[in-house]
Amino acid sequence: MQEEIIVIGAGMAGLAAATTLQEAGKNVRILEGRNRIGGRTHTDSTLGTSVDLGAAWIHGPIGNPL
Repeated sequence: MQEEIIVIGAGMAGLAAATTLQEAGKNVRILEGRNRIGGRTHTDSTLGTSVDLGAAWIHGPIGNPL
């Protein structure tokens, strides 16, 4: 039976880490405390229009890491 790796948090770093581990053939489970993914990066529509909040720029060494 393969070990399971637990990633805590489904923000940008957690999702990138889980993707990298899964691509390496690892069994990954993500635990997130909120009812959505994205961490501090999300879209707020409570005032009737969409406003992007959180990160202003997502970058990686090669293209978009996600």
